[in-house]
Amino acid sequence: MNVKFVGYALSPDRSYATVGSSAAANRYQLGLLRGVYARIGGGLSVTTRLPAAPWPKSKLLFVRREKLELFDGCVTCVLPMLNLPFVKQFWSALAAYRDVMCWARANRGGVVVGYNLNSFLGVAAALAAKRKGLPFVYLFTDPPYANTRKGLLWRLAYHANASMVRYAIDRAAGIVTVNAGAVEAYAPGKPYCVIEGGVEPEEVRPEAPPEPKTAVYGGGLSAHNGLERLIDGFMRTTDPEYRLIIYGRGVLEAVLKEQAKDDPRILFPGYVSSGEMAAAQRRAAVLVNPRPSNLEICRTTFPSKLMEYLASGRPVITTRLPGILPEYGPYLSFVDDESPEGYAEALDRILSLRPETLAAMGESGRNFVCSNKNWDVQACVLLDFIAGIGEEQP
Repeated sequence: MNVKFVGYALSPDRSYATVGSSAAANRYQLGLLRGVYARIGGGLSVTTRLPAAPWPKSKLLFVRREKLELFDGCVTCVLPMLNLPFVKQFWSALAAYRDVMCWARANRGGVVVGYNLNSFLGVAAALAAKRKGLPFVYLFTDPPYANTRKGLLWRLAYHANASMVRYAIDRAAGIVTVNAGAVEAYAPGKPYCVIEGGVEPEEVRPEAPPEPKTAVYGGGLSAHNGLERLIDGFMRTTDPEYRLIIYGRGVLEAVLKEQAKDDPRILFPGYVSSGEMAAAQRRAAVLVNPRPSNLEICRTTFPSKLMEYLASGRPVITTRLPGILPEYGPYLSFVDDESPEGYAEALDRILSLRPETLAAMGESGRNFVCSNKNWDVQACVLLDFIAGIGEEQP
């Protein structure tokens, strides 16, 4: 089997050093690519559009074509582009189209797989696949949603992005999604499979015991992640030994610090590397995912941090999001009342448990995801789906 993957994949170190790279999106791509490469080796070809913030924020004006190692044995070709707003999208799309066309000429048969965070890339991959008569599979992990920036130009950009996403979906032979709701909303009737994320079972947990009565959140500090309500709820708890540690960066950072300034139990260490974040999660007594379940985005997405949380071997408190499959239910503690009082009750309920009870809860969740949601299993799901799509093509 030959697979051409077009996306944003970088090595973990390069992703961490690149302003504009999403750690969660990069882990998703790398996890699948490692699993696929383990099965088809040289049959996998990877193209990357560098997910850099536009100049001058990233200090990188021109991106040259180069090859970078993703992991042992697998390299990606970085697309060239002039790193200016709007210019970079068109430039990299043209480069991606050319790259897929060259690959198709050198490989008889195969499948083109496009990752969707940039709609220009998705359209380019879909067009090239159609031109060469190859099936196109769309990894549709993040449906388009309106940018918070105001102004005519940004509104036009949002509508253009949404239109191009639908164009790529219409030309896809199959959809890979993290939540079946995205297919119902954007691609009804399309063949699809759900790959909500994955874990690396071989990662070793530190032997040090967790910090008692400590709740940890790691992720973006933005309104749709529900942090203001979590902080309000935590401040209603009364145990002076409780700690809430919030890792990450985002537009709400200053607002959240102001909200929590009167409670010294709440700490903001800032943004840390993926390795440091994993270690911090494993030190926690409990991990918290406070994303509000009534947000429109929750109908079509899956919070990747739930995978990381469960793999850490610590208990997890989460809202009851629509994208959480029933099989996860026994391994999560749900917040059904998403008011500040509900968060205070949920935190008290879990943080008051004995250490051995917390350890058993965390271990059962870790065993579940490591056995059923590791990237080898998820890569097999993807390859089986791709093989089925290929068989259906005339």
